[in-house]
Amino acid sequence: NPATQTVENQAVTKKFVTAFLLYLHTICTQLVNIS
Repeated sequence: NPATQTVENQAVTKKFVTAFLLYLHTICTQLVNIS
């Protein structure tokens, strides 16, 4: 079912974006702590 596949792809994209934002947040926090 193409519709189901689209929903699954959106869920995967959401997880990836969330993980990426958390990753950036962690880096920024570390940079602030270093300086």
